[in-house]
Amino acid sequence: MITKFKVLFLLAFVPLVFNAQELPERVSLQEAITYGRENNRQILNADREIQRAYKERWSVIAIGLPQINANASYQNFIELPTSLIPAQFFGGKEGEFAEVQFGTPQNMVAGATLSQLIFDGSYIIGLEASKVYLSISENILEKTVLEIRKNIVSTYSSILLIQENIKFLEKNRDNLVANLAEIQALFRNGFGEEESVEQLRLTLSGIETQLRYAQNTEKITLNMLKLLMGFPTEAPLQLSDSLDSLTTQGLFEEKIEAKPNLESNIDIKIATNNLKSESLLFKYEKSKSLPQLTAFLNGNYTGNSETFSFIESNQKWFGAALFGINLNVPIFSSLKRSADTQKAKIAV
Repeated sequence: MITKFKVLFLLAFVPLVFNAQELPERVSLQEAITYGRENNRQILNADREIQRAYKERWSVIAIGLPQINANASYQNFIELPTSLIPAQFFGGKEGEFAEVQFGTPQNMVAGATLSQLIFDGSYIIGLEASKVYLSISENILEKTVLEIRKNIVSTYSSILLIQENIKFLEKNRDNLVANLAEIQALFRNGFGEEESVEQLRLTLSGIETQLRYAQNTEKITLNMLKLLMGFPTEAPLQLSDSLDSLTTQGLFEEKIEAKPNLESNIDIKIATNNLKSESLLFKYEKSKSLPQLTAFLNGNYTGNSETFSFIESNQKWFGAALFGINLNVPIFSSLKRSADTQKAKIAV
């Protein structure tokens, strides 16, 4: 039994192990962009915001759809309320009152209510606002993707430049080491000057300092690329593209339209939608002064008993149904609505 449990445990975690090994060790620029689109934290958050906007839009739409609510209540009067009724109704003297109790000690009511919004100005504005909110979320995702792509391209190319610089510094260092060895040999044989040896040593020390700085910069920039990609910083990663290949592919070139369409510019889209949202807020505040009209249909059953017998088959239930319309008209709010409307107008 224990062996079987161990086998099942290992099989359950095998997919996790394989998923952990699926990380690429070498990536081209295009692969880095694709990986970043799928794993960058900012992009994932923007994707979630769109999903949230969809749910928010449906939440607003549902307000104008039929609503059904069920209710049930149980009452047990420890002592029934007493009412006073003129005694003459029962043959008594005029001016006297008789004490009577109505009803039964235990009552239960169960029913359901169907309500439907017929008109509400703020609901209409809310529908428009939810659509704009969704558009803004989509704009934010588009802008985030563009910015992350731009940063990945910039960081990727920076690493390639640093690597070329490292190769150049390593080549210079190797040449200086060889030259220093030759000068030192000549100096030991009396054919060189000590000043030349010291000068080469200083130059070599400067090159080695630059090389260490470039190597540290490469590590830092590579970690920046990993963060942009959403790649684990502790995992190894190498770049498969070169500067020459990227130049040949034209990935560094920005496409400029002969007649740029301003409406397709993401910054203009965001600014336009922000203006729409401010305008809708102003309309929403104005709509608060409009009446609200709702209709409802209510049905319920009432049971009465001396004891708790509501679950018995012989319990009598009395039905009732009601249809009605509610009209709510705002009249006076001590200038609160006016102040809110003016505040929203200033923002526009």
